[in-house]
Amino acid sequence: MPGLSLVTYTYNDHHFVDDLLGYAQKFAVPVEELVVVDDASAVPYVPAPALLSGPAVRVVVHDANAGPSQAKRTGLNAASGDILFSLDADIRPHVGWLKNALPLLADPAAGIVGADCIPARKAGSLAAALHGAVRVVRGISESRFVQGGCLLLRRDTWRAIGGLEDFQAGRRAFEDVHLSNKAAARGLRLLRDNRLPVYETRSLHRLSWCRRSAGYECDGIGAILRKYGSAEYMRGFGGELRNALAYFRASGDPVLIYALLLKLVRIYRVLVDSGSPLPADGEPLPCIRAALAPYPALRELFREDVCALGEDPDRAALPLSAFTPLMCGIVASGAPAALEERWVAVYRGEDRSLPFDSHYTMMQENYEA
Repeated sequence: MPGLSLVTYTYNDHHFVDDLLGYAQKFAVPVEELVVVDDASAVPYVPAPALLSGPAVRVVVHDANAGPSQAKRTGLNAASGDILFSLDADIRPHVGWLKNALPLLADPAAGIVGADCIPARKAGSLAAALHGAVRVVRGISESRFVQGGCLLLRRDTWRAIGGLEDFQAGRRAFEDVHLSNKAAARGLRLLRDNRLPVYETRSLHRLSWCRRSAGYECDGIGAILRKYGSAEYMRGFGGELRNALAYFRASGDPVLIYALLLKLVRIYRVLVDSGSPLPADGEPLPCIRAALAPYPALRELFREDVCALGEDPDRAALPLSAFTPLMCGIVASGAPAALEERWVAVYRGEDRSLPFDSHYTMMQENYEA
């Protein structure tokens, strides 16, 4: 395919970029242009010497850090290829994925081709748990949304939908929702090509996962709460919790249970901040707080994480009665005791040692998807 541009992004992630650009030389089709957006890294990105034998690497530098969404805007605007392949620096598609996916763009009605990015098994406790929990159906499917980590589209499509020119400048995430909605509004097809796997290799932090998940889910959950009430939402949450409990029983690691509790707190915080009316029958936070009180190490980690997610862990609220039996089940499973005795220390160790995504882990943002 002539005129293929690979676009990627770095914010102090130069080792990921060098690895990706080297990996791209293994793709089953040639890449003619490599564009790297340096989002104001502390040390400017310079391609590794080993990359000089391949296609020229063009580096576009931001004067100030603007976040992943604006880096995509800059990079895709700068690319000159007829076909644009946007990959986050930590995303590794199978070497044959691009060759498989390119023919899909021959259909003029095809807007964006993407894939379900699977956390790599060796990228930390949470990533390992999610890797085991992901059930990707192999094949090509129509979708209303494609993930921003892996985007393949024609440059004329990027121009036709106006790229990210109308994306709010201060927002640092969820540009993929914006692009998907704009492409769909023009009648273009959104395709997920899962015939071959695409992996997210960066270690996945619990706060990062909570922010992403809450951002993508809050609109739907707010609608359920408004229309059907808390009990209906808790039934859906109970399904997620059953899967997390099953993973804990199989592996001994309660990471999915703990992450779900954090996500629940984050979702209610975002709904309140966005002005979405909540049912008057209470919130999960006081239930969680009371259940974790006998576990000092776990209680302290939870308080720190809740604060990092923008919530006051001591905020007065009415306990949500529909959540109480679910929290009782968590305690009965032994997950809080396991967290206290072993896993809090494991997660804190990972916090100190693993290369997490600083954009998602550290940013504070209102996630209206």
